[in-house]
Amino acid sequence: MGLSQLLNSVELFSSTNAGTGTITLGGLVNTNALTMAEAGAVNGQGYVFRLDAANGDFEISRCTYASAGPTITRDTVLVSKIGGVAGTSKITVTTATACRVVLTAEDAITRQAAMSRGWLVGG
Repeated sequence: MGLSQLLNSVELFSSTNAGTGTITLGGLVNTNALTMAEAGAVNGQGYVFRLDAANGDFEISRCTYASAGPTITRDTVLVSKIGGVAGTSKITVTTATACRVVLTAEDAITRQAAMSRGWLVGG
């Protein structure tokens, strides 16, 4: 999977106890957030999610979004921290897990890189 797409202000809870499987997205983490549909998500597109469990564990993964459900499938765990130990394992998702679309360092592009590619002109 290449670069992931970005969405603004998507913050949802998991609606099921998904464990380490596919996550069904549920209600908003806060009323000022957007659902995937409201933010313009595209079915089958890749997005990066930060998953935060109530116990403090977290995971950042490249995921594939499906509008039916809606669900996200965790394709690649970029980093996680489970029980205080960093790694690349999936966290156990419960209904208290917050799911947020984020930008990773790998997907961010610097001004200098954009200029070298001709995407940004001038200085």
